[in-house]
Amino acid sequence: MMQGLLEESARTQDAKKPRPSSSIVHRPGAGEGLRHIGVQIAARLQGYRVIAVDSTEAKRRLSLDSGAEAFIDFATEDVEARVKELTVEGAHAVLAVSGSEASFTTAPKLVRNLGVTVCVGLPRNDFNLPISTTGCAARGLTIKGAAVGAEKQMDELLQLAIKIKPLVEVLDFSETGSVFEKLRRDGITGRVVVKIPQ
Repeated sequence: MMQGLLEESARTQDAKKPRPSSSIVHRPGAGEGLRHIGVQIAARLQGYRVIAVDSTEAKRRLSLDSGAEAFIDFATEDVEARVKELTVEGAHAVLAVSGSEASFTTAPKLVRNLGVTVCVGLPRNDFNLPISTTGCAARGLTIKGAAVGAEKQMDELLQLAIKIKPLVEVLDFSETGSVFEKLRRDGITGRVVVKIPQ
């Protein structure tokens, strides 16, 4: 629910938020961790056109099964070109997540004029959005940040929780080493939970 709350907070930053049927780019990691829950909330419950960005066939399947309209593999495709192909002018909104500096450096290129870029989570201090103030003003862009949601948003999400289907794999504590290795290789699809022995 915390990821869903953070995603909801990111989508509802101000009055310029995209309306349902608007395009939202989840960049990157749409098929890993709990971000696939954000894809489900945006696409299935709120009617947004979600463009999921991640890599590997398993994450493609999970993103599309979660309701994304399209999937872009950042390892093999030109993300900017594909977003423009899918949206013509660029996305109405781009959610740039804290785990990837590339999500911040490409966000201004993916959003359309008058669009919204939301910086989600708390990245390292050296992550920057590479856009000049003149470029931002001339294009009428809105840049917002979201690190946590509000109590009202949590209440609304709890009402919708029954409609959300997270992909969670539960493993024994003895498999912790292999989980860390998969994390290093970006090889986790969905969420992995390790059981601590009693």
